[in-house]
Amino acid sequence: AILAGNNAMDALEAAIEALDEAESMGTWDMLGGGFFSTSAKHSSIDEAIDHVTEAKSYLNTFSRELRDVNIEVDLSINISSFDKFADYFFDGFIADWNVQNKIRQSQDGVNNVLYNVRELVDGLNRRYDDLQFDINQLRAKNREIIEGAEGQVAHEIKEIKYIE
Repeated sequence: AILAGNNAMDALEAAIEALDEAESMGTWDMLGGGFFSTSAKHSSIDEAIDHVTEAKSYLNTFSRELRDVNIEVDLSINISSFDKFADYFFDGFIADWNVQNKIRQSQDGVNNVLYNVRELVDGLNRRYDDLQFDINQLRAKNREIIEGAEGQVAHEIKEIKYIE
């Protein structure tokens, strides 16, 4: 579960980076950046969508693994749909502003899921550390019992030899 969560976080962080880049290019586009800024913005959006698709796969695996440790959680993620045609064809402030809003909504959604995954992975890591501590305590107790038993057996063997 921890590995799947870490993989999901990596993909979500990459999506956020791409969305941040799209937002920057969108701001430039709103200020009259033209075709090249629109193109760069949509390239970053496409990259973000690819990362979100990858993250969805990891999130499905993560959710399955969480169910194995009795944790039920909804980690669905949605990224806004972007109308490329309108943005290119009606390349103006209104179209750019609309895309900018969708980018921000997508950033919020991805950030929320990333926050939830981070919290879950942190909880799993704490749980893992607690279990490792318990295992080490049990191993020490087991070693103590075995060493005590070995000492008792050695003492009884000496007594048997003395009697013979």
